[in-house]
Amino acid sequence: MLSNTLKAAKALEDQGIQASVLHCPTVKPLDSQAILDLAATCKAVVTVENHLTAGGLGSAVAELLGDQLPLPLKRVGVADTFAAPGSPEYLFERYGLDAASIVNAAVASKMVR
Repeated sequence: MLSNTLKAAKALEDQGIQASVLHCPTVKPLDSQAILDLAATCKAVVTVENHLTAGGLGSAVAELLGDQLPLPLKRVGVADTFAAPGSPEYLFERYGLDAASIVNAAVASKMVR
């Protein structure tokens, strides 16, 4: 997932959109200070996770930002559905977790210009 996110950040930068990536390997404990420090330099936050967004990293970041640093937030992850079988590449594309889909989600959210 980190690889796709780094590719998406590079693609956004190629479009003139500044992007930073913070790798959060765990939701609990959440590295709240690192998230707040980076978010303070941003106009918007996009979280990317390769599992359900409900109750995941995006939810934890939404709660943190809502309490301490209100910013626009877009959560990219798997909707609450039964997962299909397939290769990682196929599943990333199917569920919108490939680099191109991450870029499209960030741009379509109109949080980045």
